[in-house]
Amino acid sequence: MRPGSSGSTPYSLSACRPSSRLVLRRHARSQPTGGEQFNKGKRRGVVQFAPDGVTGFDYSMSTNLMDKPIRTLSIGPYTYQSGGAIAEALPKGMKWLRLPSKPGARSPFFTPVFILEPATLKAVLSTTSGTAAGVRKGAITLGALFKVSPAYRAANFKALSAKTAAVKVSWKLWTAKNGLPTRLVTAWTDDGALGPSKKTSDIRFTSWGTRSTLAAPPAAQTAS
Repeated sequence: MRPGSSGSTPYSLSACRPSSRLVLRRHARSQPTGGEQFNKGKRRGVVQFAPDGVTGFDYSMSTNLMDKPIRTLSIGPYTYQSGGAIAEALPKGMKWLRLPSKPGARSPFFTPVFILEPATLKAVLSTTSGTAAGVRKGAITLGALFKVSPAYRAANFKALSAKTAAVKVSWKLWTAKNGLPTRLVTAWTDDGALGPSKKTSDIRFTSWGTRSTLAAPPAAQTAS
């Protein structure tokens, strides 16, 4: 990948070569507000780009509440999953579950801050409250993310309540000398069915611009 632009954004998706990629390493935690951590997970995978943005991704996820990891592959109009509890539910001889998935409206991130969407990146950077040693920081509301992020809207299925829209997500973004992101840390509070919980996400970005070709699994091994 060529160096990103040096304007108002730290990198430019248009700088990606066709079928270029980046490698993600993610760690996420959830814990009740004021309580002990009850879940911790990690994801490692690849995001594939074309000149117009993200075209797909492939990652494996594991948490301390899962017996085995689950692999998720999104390419074209579908998302495919295999392993873990998915494998146990599939018909005999099948290795993958296929689900409808809209390109341009999906994310491999645990955090709602999907900075690989240009509009989301622009909105996040507009909330910058400080910069030091190549690290930007700030906070953006879930409501603001809902307005600009197709992936976040797709994950919620419906409009946010006023209370949820007002929730702030704090963020820190590290960039390399060429302007490309190397790390994104976010934290926010989620009012779930079990009560408020604090969620954090720590994403590391590496191998920008290396070649990658994601392909759908064999149809003979896929159930829908």
